[in-house]
Amino acid sequence: MKNDEDIKKMATLLKSGAIMLADTCPVCGSPLFKLRSGQVICPHCDLPVVYLKEGESETIAVEPYILNKTKDILLKKLQQLTSSLDQDPENMSSYLALISEILEAIRDISALQGGAKANNGSV
Repeated sequence: MKNDEDIKKMATLLKSGAIMLADTCPVCGSPLFKLRSGQVICPHCDLPVVYLKEGESETIAVEPYILNKTKDILLKKLQQLTSSLDQDPENMSSYLALISEILEAIRDISALQGGAKANNGSV
């Protein structure tokens, strides 16, 4: 165990339905937890852990995480820009152009995620 903060995080994970695994984090040695979503995380490093299948490249294994993270960032930016429309109407056309680009990127990511689900049954 690392410290009291880690123990509290682990307890919270267990209360939320996560499962503590027998595996440990390759970076810090803390126990890993499998969330209800299926994602495996290290509570100390606060990072997801990806298991590689034999012969699988790291890039392919982390693709779902990268797509989700990118989509989250774009959605946050979209929220900021939407708020800016009310606060700064003089620049509305600039904001709308950025919003359009972000929406297109989100659609592209969603299409990639849909293709990944069809190909391997999960994202």
